[in-house]
Amino acid sequence: MQLAGRVANTFRADGRLLVIGTGASGSLAQILAGALNHRVGVNRPPLAAMALTADGALLSGLAEDASVEELFSRQIEAMGRKGDMVVAFSADGDSPACLRGLVQARESGLSTAAFLGRDGGRIKNYTEQALVVDAEKPARVHEVHLVAAQILAQMVERQLFSL
Repeated sequence: MQLAGRVANTFRADGRLLVIGTGASGSLAQILAGALNHRVGVNRPPLAAMALTADGALLSGLAEDASVEELFSRQIEAMGRKGDMVVAFSADGDSPACLRGLVQARESGLSTAAFLGRDGGRIKNYTEQALVVDAEKPARVHEVHLVAAQILAQMVERQLFSL
């Protein structure tokens, strides 16, 4: 998986992985970030991955004071730095919050990738690399994204720690 090499290179260059998604896709963002921060297969140092879906107070404040579409773009603008990478999860490829987040990532010079469903939606045009699950039902898309995220984390571990 070419994406594993890009993610591993992000960590090698002291970059961070910022992962985004809403609803069930937000849970997948947390699973990927957790697997990279903690570990998948063996004991090893943590990797700097964070899901921008995990701070309930911040998310509800942004949704109330700005707009739901700005949930991730504001966080990426505040925390993203050169060398970081943003990975989005969207079952339909059209999440407004993820789309705005990826646009902000590009404007900030960050690398991007996405796990998408259906035909990739609008988001596929705003990311450098996309894994698109050609399925209409969100549950099927989420199932494949879950497995792919776990495989990605394991491949990153192997590349970085010679497992």
